[in-house]
Amino acid sequence: MNKKEGIGYVYRELRRAGYRPPQALASAKTVVDFREMEKRDLVRIRAEEEREKYFDVFGDPMGYTDNKGRKISAEEEEKEIIRSIETLGCWVVIAEYFDGEEWQHAESVGMCTGYNRPCSPIENCYVSDLMRSALDCLARFWEEPSGDNADTLETFSR
Repeated sequence: MNKKEGIGYVYRELRRAGYRPPQALASAKTVVDFREMEKRDLVRIRAEEEREKYFDVFGDPMGYTDNKGRKISAEEEEKEIIRSIETLGCWVVIAEYFDGEEWQHAESVGMCTGYNRPCSPIENCYVSDLMRSALDCLARFWEEPSGDNADTLETFSR
C-alpha cells in the first residue's frame, strides 16, 4: 500500500475538505476498505447523468443568506444552480457490489451537482456512505452462502 492509500493520508484529505474528526476517521477507514475490494473488482462507485430535472425535484429556489450574511435572491440562486449544472453536470452516484455474475445495486444518491468529481469522497460527502453500503452488501452476500453464491465465495476467498 502506498502512502496515498493509507488511512492517515485519506483522513488528512477529508479533514482539509471540512469533515469533522470522527466523521473523517470513519470515512477514511471506509475509503481504504473500499479501495481494497475495488482492486479485486468486488465493489465500485460510478456516476450516471441524472434523468430528472433539478427544479422538478426541488422546486423553485427561494433565495438564501450566505455564510457571510449576504442575501441571495431567488433569481440569483436559480442562475447559480443552472450555471453549476451546465458546468459540472447533475449526477446519480451509484454504489454496487459484484456477486460473481453481475453487478448488484447497493445504494445511490441523485441530484449530485457542484462537484468536479462526483464519485470522490473528498468532494462529495455522500460517497463514503455509498462505499460503506456497497461493502456492507458485499459482506452480507458473503455471510449468507447459498447454492447461488457458494462457487463465487470460494473463488473470491482465495
